[in-house]
Amino acid sequence: MSYRKSSALWRRSLSLLLRTVRRAARSATESVEQAEAALERRADEQQECREAGREVSRSAFYRMAAPLDDMVDRLERLWGSNNSEH
Repeated sequence: MSYRKSSALWRRSLSLLLRTVRRAARSATESVEQAEAALERRADEQQECREAGREVSRSAFYRMAAPLDDMVDRLERLWGSNNSEH
């Protein structure tokens, strides 16, 4: 094989290798970007769940507190009526 053919073969091989490396780098970059986007979505979902959980907890508290408020009102009225008799 002549020097010229050998040199052309090396250039072609290096060109192919460089193209392959560029493709791999682009693919890796896309994968990283997709992973980052997925992490951001996951963080947003977790935040929404935390906020929804707070709302659920708050409404559950108020549902439980309403009967207690009624009971306190009744006790105050009862205590007031008993206290006024003495």
